[in-house]
This record gives sequence, C-alpha cells and structure tokens, in this order.
Amino acid sequence: MRIEHLVGLDEREAAKRLREYGPNELASERKNTFKIFLSVIREPMLLLLLVAASIYAILGESSEAILLLGSALLVIAINIVQDVRSSRAVQALKELTSPRVRVVRSGSEQKIPSRELVPGDIMLLSEGDRVCGDAALLTAMNFMTDESLLTGESLPVPKTPWDEVAGNAVEESNKVFSGSLVVDGTASTRVLHTGSLTEIGKIGKALSSIETGKTPLEAQTAALVRRLAIAGLAACVIVVFAYHSLRGGWMPAILAGIALAMALLPEEFPVVLSVFLALGAKKLSNFGILVRRLSAVEALGTVTTLCVDKTGTITKNEMSLIEIATPMGGIHTSRDLTDEAALGLLQAAWYSSRPNSFDPMDKAVLALANEKEAIIAGDSLLDQFPITPECPALTQVWQSGEEIVAAIKGAPETVLAVSKISSEAREGVQQTITAWAARGLRVLAVAMARGDRQETDRNAYPFQFLGLLAFADPIRDGIPEAVRECYAAGIRIVMITGDHPETARAIAEQAGIANAEVVVTGRELREAPEESLPRLLRANVFARVAPTQKLAIVQALQKAGEIAVMTGDGVNDAPALKAADIGVAMGGRGTDVAREAAAVVLTHDDFPSLVMAVRLGRKTYDNIKKAMYYVIAVHVPIAGLALIPLLFGTAIILQPIHIVLLELLIDPMSTLVFQSEGEEHDVMNRAPRDPRVPIFQRSSIVLAFAQGISILLVCSLIYFWGNRTSPVEARTLAFVTLIISNLCLALVNRSWSMVFLETLRIPNRSLWVVIGLGLAVIAAITQVPALASLFEFGPFHLHDWLYCSLAAAFGLTWFELLKLASHRKLRI
Repeated sequence: MRIEHLVGLDEREAAKRLREYGPNELASERKNTFKIFLSVIREPMLLLLLVAASIYAILGESSEAILLLGSALLVIAINIVQDVRSSRAVQALKELTSPRVRVVRSGSEQKIPSRELVPGDIMLLSEGDRVCGDAALLTAMNFMTDESLLTGESLPVPKTPWDEVAGNAVEESNKVFSGSLVVDGTASTRVLHTGSLTEIGKIGKALSSIETGKTPLEAQTAALVRRLAIAGLAACVIVVFAYHSLRGGWMPAILAGIALAMALLPEEFPVVLSVFLALGAKKLSNFGILVRRLSAVEALGTVTTLCVDKTGTITKNEMSLIEIATPMGGIHTSRDLTDEAALGLLQAAWYSSRPNSFDPMDKAVLALANEKEAIIAGDSLLDQFPITPECPALTQVWQSGEEIVAAIKGAPETVLAVSKISSEAREGVQQTITAWAARGLRVLAVAMARGDRQETDRNAYPFQFLGLLAFADPIRDGIPEAVRECYAAGIRIVMITGDHPETARAIAEQAGIANAEVVVTGRELREAPEESLPRLLRANVFARVAPTQKLAIVQALQKAGEIAVMTGDGVNDAPALKAADIGVAMGGRGTDVAREAAAVVLTHDDFPSLVMAVRLGRKTYDNIKKAMYYVIAVHVPIAGLALIPLLFGTAIILQPIHIVLLELLIDPMSTLVFQSEGEEHDVMNRAPRDPRVPIFQRSSIVLAFAQGISILLVCSLIYFWGNRTSPVEARTLAFVTLIISNLCLALVNRSWSMVFLETLRIPNRSLWVVIGLGLAVIAAITQVPALASLFEFGPFHLHDWLYCSLAAAFGLTWFELLKLASHRKLRI
C-alpha cells in the first residue's frame, strides 16, 4: 500500500475533532460512587454495625451510637476507596489493551489508541486488523473483511475502493465497519463515523472487555465466606439466647451476639481478592505486561510449560540482510555486492517485498536495495499473492514498462518447488541452506518470472530460481539468564518457529534451551500417527511449524497434564492462544485478533517479560495466601475474647465498638500491607503450584489457627491477670495486647520461610504506616480520657505497655522457631 499521496489530518485538526465527536468508544456502564455505596451497605458486616448502633441509641448510649455510626461511615469510605481503586486499575488495563490503529496524519504514518480515532482520519488496514471505525475505502488490494459480528454471516466480504474524487455515494461494498476483521489484503480508508455513531455503536454491542467474572480462587473464597457467615449467624443466635438465659436482658444479649458474629465474619476475604487481583494486574502493566483477564494473575503461578515463538520473542526481530548466494556465482556479503547476478537477485527480492511493510525481512531487503540503488522507479504494483500456511511465500506482480514481472520470496523449499533450477545448482543451494541455518541465520529464497501477461494463479508464472538471502537476527539480551531462571522454577521451555530446523537448533542452543539438538518439524507432526505424538512432543524445539499447528501442540501438552502458555501474534495464532491455559499476545507486532484471543499482552514482545510475568504472578498469589491466612489467624482471638465472658461468667471484653476499631486496622493490614509485600527468596526456585490444590490447605489453616489460638491464650492470660484488679483494667490490657499481637502477626506472616529479623531488610512502607497507626490508636484510646471512657478502658501505665508487648511477642515466638526448625522451607 502506498501512502505517499495521503496526507490526512494534522494534529491540531484531529484534536479539535476529538473534542467535537468525543472518544471513539462505545458507551459502557462504569461503576459510579453511588452504585458502589449501594453494594457496600448490603455487606453483612456493615448491617451488623448499623444494628449495633441502633441498639446503643435505644439504650441511650449516644456516644457509642455515634462512634459506631461514624465507624460505619468510615467502613463505607474505605470500601468505596478500595473498590474505586480496583475499578480504576481494571479500567486502566482496558485502555492499555484497547486496539491500536494505524493512521496517516500530516503525511506520516503513526499508531494511535483507537479511542483517539476521529472522522476524517486516514486509517490504514491490513490482514489481522480489527476495524476501529466505519470508513470508506480509498485504495484496496485483495481486500476482504469478516463482518460476522454485525451480520452473523461467516463468509468474508470483498471490498472495492470508493471514488472519492468523483464524489460518488459510498456504497456498502466501498465501506468497512467498526468491529469487523480484515481477513485478507491491505487498504487505506477515510473514517466516516466513530464511537456510538458507528453501525455497531447503534446496536450497542461492545467489541472486547476484560472478563471480570469470578476466578476459581474467588469462587473458593466466596464459598468459605458463605459457610463462615452462616456459622457466625448461628453462633450469634446461640449467644443471644444463652446470654439472656444466664444473665437476662435482651439488648446486652443482642450486643454480645453481634460482637461474636462480627468477630467470626471474615469480610476481608472478598476485599483481599478484588484488590490483589486488580492491583496485581496493574503492577504487571508497569512492566509492559497487560493482563486482559484477571484470572491470569493467579494462573501465572501454575505454569509448567512456556511455548514461545523464536522470532521477536527469543530473538530481537531486527533483521539485517548480511549475505546473498546465487545458484552458480557463490556467496556475497551485503557490503560487497558488485556481481551482476547478485544485484539482480537483490532487485528481485525488492520486487517481492511489500512497500511500507512492517515485516522485518521485507524492511531489511528494502533498506539494502535502497542503499545499493537496486530499486526500479516508476514500476507499479498490480497484484499480490499473500503468505499462507500452504504456501509460505509472498508473490508480487508488477508492471515494469511493457513487461509483467512476478517475484516470489519465502521458504527455500517452497520457492524451489515452483522454480526452474538445474539439479547441480539445487545441490549447491541445499548445502548453502544447511550451512547458513547451522549458523542461526534465517534463510529465504527468491525467484522471478518475466512475461507479457498477468496471471490469476501464482503457479502459472514460469519462475526462475535466482538465489538465497541470509538474515541475521541475534537473540535478545538476557535470554539465557531468563531460560535458566525458568528451569530453576521447574518450567519447561518449548520454542516454536517457522524457520529451517538448523536455524531453530542454532538459536535454541544460543538461548540455552535443553535438548536443543532434537528438532521436530511441522511435517513430522502432521504425518506422524497419533500414537507417536506423545514421543514427538517431548522435544523442546519445533521448526517449520505452521501457525495452525500450534493449536495441536498446546492441546497435546494439556492432555499430558501440562499448564501451557502459548505466545502468538498472527490471526492464525488466535485458536491456540484461546485454547492455551494462558494465551500471550505480542503487543508490538501482534494483530488485534491475537490480542483479543489472549489473556495477557506483552508490550515489549520479549521472553524476559514473560518470565517476569510468571515471577510476579507467583508473588501475587503468595501474597494473597499470606493475607488470607493472616485474616484467619486474627479472627480467632477476636472470636475467642467475645466468647470468654459467656464461658466464664466475666464482664464482656469486646463490644461492637472494639471490634469495629480492630477491623479498621485489619482491613488496611490485609490489603495494603500484604499487597505491597516483596517476593519470597525462593519464588523462582520451586516447582509450579498445582492449580487443583485449593488455596485453603489443611496444614496452612492449622498453622493459621495455631497462631490465632496462641494470641488468644496470651490475651486471655493478660485479661485474667488484670481482672484481679478490675474488669475495666483487664479489658484495657487484653485489648491493647490484642492490637499489638495483630501488628506482630503481620510482621511474622510477611514470610513463612524467612524469620522476622530477615524480613526487616525488605522494604514495605505500607507496613510501617499501619504499625504506626496501630500504636497511635493505642496511645489515643488509653491516654485521651474521653476516648478511654467511650471504650470503657481503665488507666494504662508505661509498664503496662511493656507487659502487653512482651505477651504479644511471646505468643508468636514459637512460629519463628518453627521457621528455623524447618530450615526455612515452611510453605505458605
């Protein structure tokens, strides 16, 4: 496609039209603050708070009622902030993963976010693009679109250019529609409508969205919360009637029951998940890893096999044409192209390279042809036969004066099969291919035909074989280190390429991929009997693989029990990306179709980014588990202290206002602190986790309960020790010990493998902010008379700080000793 004559809008006019027409996006329902508020006030914890506040008001305890009502408002505010933060993170990911569109502005081609497309823009389209606005075709070559999203018709629709100069009406055959997919050819278009004014906008169908349905982890957690909520309500009813039977008075009995229900209800679980998954995905985006489906965040920790492309992922995809070989004239470097046959070969390569192409090998040919002045001015492109899985070669037909020139460039075996070449020359060509491939060079063959008529079938041209082109594409920096990191993490690397087997072997060896000497070809996969496939799929290097064969590879790996990541960038990669446990699309060179099919998009298109995604996925899952078990542990002593008065006939220790204050510390601790926690030292030195194993494992739950019971024991001992003086002083000591124990619990649960002193070297600003807040709360409620009276606390002296702190630390010392005894191999 030539764009020299297209100027397009200038930036000032484009900005003006963007303000006039608005962003190119469909109206979508976004969570507003009021809707979040309505969802929050339906939470059981908040309803319990409001009931308790009402009872205090009935009893005439206005201070307690106001405090609970204020606490309820604070809980609402915290939940709204967390929900808005998560929603914004998800919305930011939607915007990051929205399609990019190629436009011509001020005479130059550029890529812009689709939401910035405006009427009047010149939009460039090619195979694999998703059309982002209704537009009229200005130029087109073999152009067809899939409009099934609009019409339901699955057959591709051919399109023809609109004569803009003549001012003819734009027919449907001259238009492309937003949401349709380009399945063949290239075109330049003028945008007519965007956003809600497009045909798809009128019927209100969204093109793509991040799936926000429940992940398996969320489903497990929701089930546990439901069970605990039922248990909490049942316990609440039992406590109310038991309290009334033993002590009389319905209102105090109801308050005691509400306190126990609040203590048992782990309402932090859903918050932890929504915040961790959304913000974990947002954190991944900071590294150029865009998560389109939040379930991928937790799934990244389960990956056992990474199936990756060679070109652009393992290698830099920055091709340079370094050598040329003619059938009988030997090998020439790109610096010394004086041989007539070599220059003729370069010229034929130029004829078979797409103008303004994004393909790195086309770009390398065009650059060298321009440097060596091998370009024929004035020739016009008539036709193009694109690369297909059946024929991995590109053919272009040109009008050169009175002559028709057809040139083909592609895989050597394909070009040789359609070309005239002597058997002697063929043998020499095969030797050159083998030698170049062994050096890791990418090899293409070129042939050309001249005649006086244009053919409709590429095989009808009498191609004459002209020679070979050798391209160098070095591996990316950090690839061997990233591969070693994967092997240390128990992850298998499988490299898939369409290149020659020897090229694939050489690159795999440079990358450090295990068993690189064993290379399986696409032909072997295609022709092998079904019983032989498991043996072939034990290989780590696959060459001459068509994109459609990726689906068979990923399905076979899954059948063998592997959790597979599959990377891809083309239209034909989409089925494999969709079928993989985690499909990863290349954001830089990938088509919109590939990005839509994938769960993750890599903006940098490189393998180290993929390894970083696995690392951060494991870290996020670890931190979710730490937060979950912290929540379980901290609720045990709260529930226990709420039950002790009923069991031993003492004064009530924890009333709803006390539990509310604890919740205001637990919420930020379980979300902000653990979400900001660093990774475990062995995060990439252990086997992938089994996705079938639930997050709540029996051994870990036992340890979490043991932590909670330890805290309950020390708080109970402090309480009964203080009860010798007065119930008020006992409540004060027990409550302060409980808060300090909560802070210590967070410190020891930062890592289940490193001891407390080791974790101090790992920065976590949120942790120290929350600890500072907790200590400030203790100081306020014990030293400010009005607050001490409100919470029914007695005097609290300097030595009481020491007693409570020592008791809290002593209650969790055993867990630190357990870490040492297990040689730091304790698993969260």
